[in-house]
Amino acid sequence: MKRILALLLTLACFLPASAQKNCDAVYVNNGSIIRGRITEQNDTLVRILTACGSEFAFRKNEILRIAVEKCITAKARISRKGYMNFTSMGVLIGSTENDKSAPFSVLMEHNYRFNKNFALGGVIGFEQLNESVMPLGANLKLFLPAGNTDLYFGSTAGYSFSLGKPEDIAVEKANGGFMFSTEIGIIIPVSVGSAISIAIGYRYNELHYDLNNWYMGDYKQNNTYNRLMLRFGITIF
Repeated sequence: MKRILALLLTLACFLPASAQKNCDAVYVNNGSIIRGRITEQNDTLVRILTACGSEFAFRKNEILRIAVEKCITAKARISRKGYMNFTSMGVLIGSTENDKSAPFSVLMEHNYRFNKNFALGGVIGFEQLNESVMPLGANLKLFLPAGNTDLYFGSTAGYSFSLGKPEDIAVEKANGGFMFSTEIGIIIPVSVGSAISIAIGYRYNELHYDLNNWYMGDYKQNNTYNRLMLRFGITIF
């Protein structure tokens, strides 16, 4: 949550500044430089509003000089080596005949990008299938840099651990099951160290149960899910 909040604050700072060609710069006696827009200036006081929305006030005797400069903004780019975090939300769309035709899904991927084309890592999440499950697995991504953005193909394999039981009273135990997914997506940078990602893919998921009722006694049931996966997320690197 702290990472997401930091990204939103970064976006708030980056977007207004990127549309501004020139800005005021206040050079303070202690060596600091505050850039933004001067909102008040008189014989004793100067107020300046930064692109992040913060306002600073300085007495004239605290200021070395005031200038008008081109705004310095860091260029939005994707780091193509090192740690990458993908946090995404989406839905797993199935047939209208399913009890839950589009259950909710949240996934967090921790990847290490070895070069511009290859990353490997792990994934953990929370999803609502027949019951709440926690997917845990390994993730592989192959990237195709396209200018300032990255196209990618991703594949995940692992196990969905059941966090509870479905409402069916015959179910004595929910055992989870194997899961596998593939997706294609795009990463669009919005600032230094952060981007948004959009992806579409396929998810296969198994869920296994131990059941008991008066008619059949003890028996097992295996559910299989074949779903279209739509995801939207934030990438930090």
